[in-house]
Amino acid sequence: MSNFKITSQIPNALTLSNLFCGCCAIVCIFNNAPIDAFWFLVAAFVADALDGQAARYFGVSSPMGKELDSIADTISFAAAPGMMLYVLLCKSFAMSTEWMKYGHVIQGVVLPALPAFLVSVFGGYRLAKYNVDTRQSDKFIGVPTPANTIFVMGLWMAYATNPIIGGAPLGEVMMKPFFFFTLIPILAYWQVAEIPLMNFRFKGFGWAENQFRYTFLLMALGSILALGIVGISVAILLYVLISLLENSLTQSK
Repeated sequence: MSNFKITSQIPNALTLSNLFCGCCAIVCIFNNAPIDAFWFLVAAFVADALDGQAARYFGVSSPMGKELDSIADTISFAAAPGMMLYVLLCKSFAMSTEWMKYGHVIQGVVLPALPAFLVSVFGGYRLAKYNVDTRQSDKFIGVPTPANTIFVMGLWMAYATNPIIGGAPLGEVMMKPFFFFTLIPILAYWQVAEIPLMNFRFKGFGWAENQFRYTFLLMALGSILALGIVGISVAILLYVLISLLENSLTQSK
């Protein structure tokens, strides 16, 4: 008699929901539906957060579930942000007269915008590395792909909503090819950099053992309240900076 239980498949169903939402986000990205793409990725984040919780709740785990999770994350948190950056870079070319002459297109592909997919390539490498790197139980090594995606989503929403920050339309100000060409190598590299970053597995809720986590959460909330949804990009920068500060203070003791 089979020992199959429907509850054992709930974590995998959530993981596949993550993959499904990532695919839908990619379609929206290329069909000029930026807000829809954003919400599909939010749904992917929710599914990604719940699959691990469900696996622990039902007491199920398997090597296939681990591999499936990485595949889904590669679509939602490696391919999708790379495609967002590709589209943003293409649009920045179109808005810049000095760059329009470099907009070489072959079979619909804008060749100078292809470096955007370095973010996807390094994201895929990071996800594979995470599966075999035993050091990442207490801290992440390098920026996790979901955090990297959140940073890109903030830029994406700046383009989509063009908020006024400091008296200037942020979406228009940032839409410069040089900005993206400078940013893309950073976003690619910091995913695989040997930088310990804090995780959010709370072992207790006291201030002493969580002061950097609480500081980050308060500052991240402040950035979002001050800047709106675009503040999520600032929050990721704060996450990296506060983690580096924690590392520095810990090592100096």
